[in-house]
Amino acid sequence: MASILVQVAVLALVLSGVYFLFQNTQANLTARGIESGFAFLGHEAGLPIGDSLIEYNPTKSYGYAFLIGILNTLLVSAIAIVLSTVLGIFVGVARVSPNWLLAKVAAIYVETLRNIPLLLTLIFVYTVVIGSLPHPRDPISPVEGVYLTKRGVFVPRPVVEDGFILFMLAVMIAGAISISFWIWARNHKKTTGRSVPGVLGGLGVFIVISTLAFLATGGPVGAELPAYSGLNFAGGLTLKPEFVSLLVGLVLYTAAYIGENVRSGITSVHAGQIEAANALGVSRGIVTRLIMLPQALRVTIPATTNDYASLVKNSSLAVAIGFPDMVSIGGTIIGQNGQAIEIIGMWMAVYLTINLLISLAMNFLNSRVQIVERWLQENLFSGWLNSYTSLVLIGFVLWVFPAVLNWLVLDATFAGDADTCRQNTGACWPFIVDKFPVLMVGVYPQELLWRPGVACLALLVLAAVTYTDRLKGAVLVVAWLLLPVFALIMIGGAFGMVEVEQSLWGGLMLSVLLALVGVIVSIPLGVLLALGRYYGSPLIKALCVGFIELVRGVPLITILFMASVMMPMFLPPEMVINNLMRIQIGMIFFSAAYMAEVVRGGLQAIPKGQTEASLALGVSPWKTIAFVVVPQALRHVLPPLIGRCIALFKDTSLVIIVGLLDFLGMIKNSAFDPEWLGFQKEAYFFAAFVYWLICYGLSLYGRESPMTTRIESQIAEDESVIEMRQVNKWYGNFHVLKDVSLSVKKGERIVICGPSGSGKSTLIRCINHLEEHQEGTITVNGTILNDKLKNITNIRREVGMVFQQFNLFPHMTILDNLCFAPVWARNMPRKEAEATACMYLERVGIAEQKDKYPGQLS
Repeated sequence: MASILVQVAVLALVLSGVYFLFQNTQANLTARGIESGFAFLGHEAGLPIGDSLIEYNPTKSYGYAFLIGILNTLLVSAIAIVLSTVLGIFVGVARVSPNWLLAKVAAIYVETLRNIPLLLTLIFVYTVVIGSLPHPRDPISPVEGVYLTKRGVFVPRPVVEDGFILFMLAVMIAGAISISFWIWARNHKKTTGRSVPGVLGGLGVFIVISTLAFLATGGPVGAELPAYSGLNFAGGLTLKPEFVSLLVGLVLYTAAYIGENVRSGITSVHAGQIEAANALGVSRGIVTRLIMLPQALRVTIPATTNDYASLVKNSSLAVAIGFPDMVSIGGTIIGQNGQAIEIIGMWMAVYLTINLLISLAMNFLNSRVQIVERWLQENLFSGWLNSYTSLVLIGFVLWVFPAVLNWLVLDATFAGDADTCRQNTGACWPFIVDKFPVLMVGVYPQELLWRPGVACLALLVLAAVTYTDRLKGAVLVVAWLLLPVFALIMIGGAFGMVEVEQSLWGGLMLSVLLALVGVIVSIPLGVLLALGRYYGSPLIKALCVGFIELVRGVPLITILFMASVMMPMFLPPEMVINNLMRIQIGMIFFSAAYMAEVVRGGLQAIPKGQTEASLALGVSPWKTIAFVVVPQALRHVLPPLIGRCIALFKDTSLVIIVGLLDFLGMIKNSAFDPEWLGFQKEAYFFAAFVYWLICYGLSLYGRESPMTTRIESQIAEDESVIEMRQVNKWYGNFHVLKDVSLSVKKGERIVICGPSGSGKSTLIRCINHLEEHQEGTITVNGTILNDKLKNITNIRREVGMVFQQFNLFPHMTILDNLCFAPVWARNMPRKEAEATACMYLERVGIAEQKDKYPGQLS
């Protein structure tokens, strides 16, 4: 009873205080002749406002003027939120970077901006930074159409033309289709276990549809560029100094706080969580998206929500530099008619509404964290010397990049003739366009260009199905063997087609043809040479060794000269081989010698037990070599084989010395065309880009081909699945693993005993490559673990590991924890994974707990 009386007394006291304040306010307003209420909002404002998103003049009402202030506040707040988020993420990642200097610079930035009042930052930007910019007659122009002056920043203004509504409708349809594709890709992954690039595919669909719509509607979006006229710029869009200063100050200040939020989120994820996911063999991207980000966002989002709200409120400091935001305009209205209570109430209502909307959006994101991709810095540097070297190189790139960008794009000429190009300082791309047919096919007859086109299309299709592992085994081999024959028929002419003399072949077509025939013939020849050297009789071995070492000891140029000049002297007069064929033979012999050494390395890597097992089954020695040894050897050495293919393609550029006009030869001839003199840089840049594009594609296949990443799971009973030889590891001066040698066969159980701190966990972590050893070798399923290993994810899928501390993922349910590795590491359909998980949960008697989180289990 006493407590109720106390509450009633407190309520009465509060109501009395409210009534007291209300009465006094009314009395004071009456004494000053100020009318209360919001009728004043309809009166003529008479206020000049410089920045307005909608049309305004002083005859508009106070309410309209206040609306201008609200829109300006929303504009600067929205832009600042986006930019400060981007900058804050970069700063946060930089703070946890292993790059010591980068981390320190980020820390200095954060501590400086967080410890200086925002008002001081705004005034400094407005008076010192903006005030130091030049007059509009001598502006700073970082890119064409953008000018920085003390009177503001002048940028192109978007111009909407006829067809814009149809274009935007098509863009919205494209967005709906891309989102639908992304949802379908996720469901497809759950039902089939096979991944489809939903994000990239959806983005591609959106870009393609939007681009086609843009072209179909006649390009309904243009740009009006600013131009200097009189004493200032005219046209375009003007960002006044007050707006720029407020935006820059808010972004720099808020980004410092967001950076700290991001850093806290990253560091809040326990290292064991990342190691547990890595131990399951899940790719780095999946670990980041499904393990690290969901947990980091739980820490980052709430704090960032507060910073967004603070940013909106801090925009009110615009009044200090004269930007007409809501507070600035409201203050002017108060000065004119004294309606302070109403204006302050409107301020509070608007800020409260904006911040509530921000909180609702961020809370929704916080409660429904989806898979969000974000790049985080990897361990690219180690030690101060490497860090310093990297930063010097990065600084050099940043120094060179603007000049390169200007030459390639900004100052380049994209249409016109040679005279037009000479008037500009950038690259002359019309030269490449004019010479493109010659660079591709040489002087091949124009009316027959469809034939090289068909051959090129066949090559691209076969390369695509090979890269995606759609064709396998004998079918793939036969397809590649038949491709050069088909290409020669199409280019040279046969079966009723008009014959084209080989002297007319040239350009990139000739380079690709020489490389293609050279690779397809030299690999089988190299395999035979390697087998002869490894398995042959003494005579065969001597012949093979002699050929290999002789050819490898002579430069390719010498081989080409011998093929071009001396080969005819070795042949009877009636046997005539044209120059192109002779050069091709020389390149095949040269490449075969190197291929043989690469394949021999693969033969040496095959365990002896493989051969013995095949022979024990009664398989003949040659069949054993053909069907057991050679396939495994080629798989072991596929990356260096690809490297030799790349080298052969680049070596085709040397045939210009012996009179063949390949791609580089045509580039050189085109550069000295009298009409296009002076554009050699463009010619050689284009040549370098084409060579890089093709060679990079080949190297990418060598790294990511299914043949190089597939892990053999079928291991003979007598073969070791784990082999450790003289393994040593140190933590600083502490020698934790000393000369450890261990062999574990399939099905064998090994127990490692030792006191606490003896290195048991470190040994297991080395086997799963979560730790790197400094000496010795560790072999898992026939693969040697080292720091250059590209397919560690696939190896980890075959290695089960239980941590000393159970690294269950706290943001996933029990069922999700069990399904994580089967779905994302082994591509098992979600339904099948759930069925298997429920079976094991039933076995241990906790099936009813499957929808709970790890923290809810005791």
